[in-house]
Order: sequence, then C-alpha cells, then structure tokens
Amino acid sequence: MFTLLNIQQLESDLYQASFDMGLTVVNIFVINDPVDGLIVIDTGAPKVEGAENPVAQVIKSIGREQQGVPNILLTHAHPDHVGNAGEFQQQAGAVIWMNPQGAELLEADLPTLLPVKIRGGGIRIPDANIISAKVQHKIVDGQMIDLAGGIEVIDTPGHSQDHQSFLWHRHGGVLFTGDAVTNVHNRMDFAPFYDDLEEEMRSVEKLKGYTFEKIASGHGDYIPHGARTVFLQRWGSRGNPSFLCG
Repeated sequence: MFTLLNIQQLESDLYQASFDMGLTVVNIFVINDPVDGLIVIDTGAPKVEGAENPVAQVIKSIGREQQGVPNILLTHAHPDHVGNAGEFQQQAGAVIWMNPQGAELLEADLPTLLPVKIRGGGIRIPDANIISAKVQHKIVDGQMIDLAGGIEVIDTPGHSQDHQSFLWHRHGGVLFTGDAVTNVHNRMDFAPFYDDLEEEMRSVEKLKGYTFEKIASGHGDYIPHGARTVFLQRWGSRGNPSFLCG
C-alpha cells in the first residue's frame, strides 16, 4: 500500500506530497526553482506494481513534466525514502545527490538494506524490492549544493549511518530533517527505528547549532515558522539536552 493522500503548497516554491504506507505516512518534497528547475527531496516507498511512479504522479499534479526534474536529493537509504529513485531516474534522467554510504547501497545491482533496530528491542529487516540507481554526486557534511539558492548538507547519523539532513538557505532556512527527527501530529520525536540512539542524540544536538525558521520532516507536519524555537523547546538548549522529556 502506497497511495497519495494529498499535496500541499508549503511555500511559493515548495510542495509536500504525503503518501499513506499503512502503518505510517511519508513525505516527498519538491522545490520549484525558476533557474534550477524541480528538485525532489526523497522519493517515497516502492510503488505498487502496475501503478504510476509516485514521483511522476506528484510532478504531474503540480502541473509540470517529469523531464523538468534534473535533481533528486536523498536523505538516507531506507525504502520509504529511496524506493522510487531508481525507476524515476530511468524515466526522467534525474541526477541524484546522496551520502557515499547510502549511495553504495543504492548503486548495487540488487539494492538491499541493513537490519535496523526498533526502539525497545527487536530487528526490522526490510524486504522491499528497489531498483538500483546511479548516484552522480556523493555528498559530505558541510558541503553546499549550488541549487535553489544553496542547500547545505548536514551529516545526521543515528537513525541510519548514512543519514543526512538538508538546510535550504531560503525562507529564513528550511531544515529537511528526513528521519533525524519526526513531527507526527505536531509532536517532535525520534523516529521509532534507529541504528544508534546515542549517535542520533548527538545529531540532534548538532542541529541546534544551525539557524532555521521552518522544518520539513520525512514523517509528520511542516512547521512554517518558529521551528528552531520549537526544536529547542523539545530537545533543550544547546549543551543542555533534554532528549527523553515530554
């Protein structure tokens, strides 16, 4: 099950498409830049067999053609975030930007993912069938991607070892958190799945050092203003963490 629930225009040049996966809802983001074209951030879970590619579906819904998507940014190599990257790249010829560790997984002939710990114990072993993709740009912490006015790469491992967040330098700063933190029902939290909780906590502490006005999460609700204040209220001031409160 992977069906489009809705598409919201968050800013004049930013859209969020939310997809129902049954147990959760995952978001795909599309930046519509007048110079650099459409930039997709994450591509959702693998599509249902015989269905239209979800990214293509979103692009069509906002009145554009998939050939107008020259760039895809991927936060991490989990199937609900990279599931359609390979197929859509084949259709649209898009260039992919991703962490080198995640790129190694996605570029394999038969992409597979490592087991992920579940909060409270246990193991989740993904069984999604993912088409491999070519990652043209292996991106690293602190790198500035010269698209749409500048998108800064921030390594935020913990949820997965390859996880990266993106800080878009428009609108006072839009922080795309992927799964570094979620905001389901406007409650900010860690994702329920993670490789290393202590490392995830360090990544949250790291994000406190950045300036941003808005947060766009892979799972949950967009925070359109005052996002850094909300972030610090949830996680504590810098150097004074309160990760387990609330």
